[in-house]
Amino acid sequence: MAVDHGLAKVAGSGDYKDLAGTPKLADVATTGNYGDLANLPKLAKVAASGAYADLTGAPVLAKVGEACGTNLVMRGIKADGSYDCVAGGLTADQLPKDGLDEISNGLLTNQFSDTFASTKTPLDIPDAQGVGVSDTITVPDLGLAQGIAVAVDLTNSDISKVRVTLFGPGGTQYTLYDQGKSGNALKGSWPNPDKVAAGDLSAWNGKNPQGIWSLNVADLAGTQGGKDGKLNMWSLTVKSLSSKKVAAEGTLVANAGLKLTVAASHPVACSAAQMGYTYVNSKDMALYVCNGQEWYPLALSVFGTQANPALHCNELKAKQPTAPSGVYWIDPDGGSAANALQTYCDMISYGGGWTLVARMTNGCMTDGNGAVGALTSPSQATCAKLSDAAINAIRTAGGSGGVFWGYHDNGNYKLPASGRFLKIVSGSFDANKSQGGLQQQRSCQPTGPWSNPYGAHGTMSGVYNHSGGGWECVTAGQNACDNTTVFSSGLFLYQHALNQAGTFPSNSHGVGGGSNGWLFVR
Repeated sequence: MAVDHGLAKVAGSGDYKDLAGTPKLADVATTGNYGDLANLPKLAKVAASGAYADLTGAPVLAKVGEACGTNLVMRGIKADGSYDCVAGGLTADQLPKDGLDEISNGLLTNQFSDTFASTKTPLDIPDAQGVGVSDTITVPDLGLAQGIAVAVDLTNSDISKVRVTLFGPGGTQYTLYDQGKSGNALKGSWPNPDKVAAGDLSAWNGKNPQGIWSLNVADLAGTQGGKDGKLNMWSLTVKSLSSKKVAAEGTLVANAGLKLTVAASHPVACSAAQMGYTYVNSKDMALYVCNGQEWYPLALSVFGTQANPALHCNELKAKQPTAPSGVYWIDPDGGSAANALQTYCDMISYGGGWTLVARMTNGCMTDGNGAVGALTSPSQATCAKLSDAAINAIRTAGGSGGVFWGYHDNGNYKLPASGRFLKIVSGSFDANKSQGGLQQQRSCQPTGPWSNPYGAHGTMSGVYNHSGGGWECVTAGQNACDNTTVFSSGLFLYQHALNQAGTFPSNSHGVGGGSNGWLFVR
């Protein structure tokens, strides 16, 4: 028999419909349909369509195919889809002045370190004189300084009483060392590692240090009048940011060509500091290279031709140092090439550059002021001579001051090729007059020294003036070149009362046999 516990029907069935007083649910609770919802939210159109075009406030897309201009970068996209461009990176004027090495991967630089050392040291340091000893160094225009350093090396009996002061261009004073240390030697470098006692060398940074720098060393003790100290050396090093030169740290490859400086004269003095400097000389038509001591030319055209004559053989030697001895065209007056003439150039003897101006044979008349014959070789059988005008033009333009070199082969009176060197110190060369104003060398070298050793012969100055005569060497015992018996036999222009006037040379003094003579000038 069932027991009634008084429970509701739903307790046994668990069925919702057995609930008493069930709530009335909305239709959606039983249907689950969105459409049965009450107070439906209003969705945007895109919610139903899913189309991008039905979006509101959609982002602007970039306009494909557009670009910013030169030196501009894109900062963003504008509302209309165009690029928002601004200046980007660095323009040339925004680059740091010393940034060349950074942007060239270290291959180029305009930063240099140049050291200038005194050429006058060592110098004595006077004792007990506040004025001391001073020396100067001139710094050229290097550009803007990025650092100045001074090196000094001195000795003194007591450096504790020594003061070293540097003066820059304009007189700014820097006391490098002011007593204090002990010993007898001071060797330092300021401002690093040694500290400047007074003044600030870094004030030159960003300025041009061009000008005269002076160093003063004073020994404030010792005996007045003594000098037991010495400034052994000092130098100035300038680290600069140059606006005048660029260094290529790697190999320079100029695929499109390389253009050098063109000038009519040397643009700088050739020195050790300028070694390797190269330029093209438009006047000489030559490439010049500084070898550390002098300018060395490399000809850019064939020189010594009829179309391009030299002034004289010495100019040819200067412009074409490797030119061999031989026949060349010269134009002594420097006028038109149409006036050029041929002669022989000795490029070997005594440094070379000698122009053959006369080839003399016995009895041949070469005393005229005009030209005689043609000069083609020192060994030619016929006599020949350039005009006096040409000889004087060569003499006055000669690089060694117009030196004559002559010799002859007249038998026992032979004057060998070591010859005699003479200079006209007053007047000019004249083939048919007594030659005054001469000096002769005393060392058998065309460089002299030059002297007037034979006062008895007046203006001939060591050249025997015989019978109104010409150019003739003196006798043995007065000949500095050799110990042979020399009585000239008419070495140079010579007028002899017993022979034809003006033979060049003649069989003078009755000496038998043929006579050959040569006269060069440089």
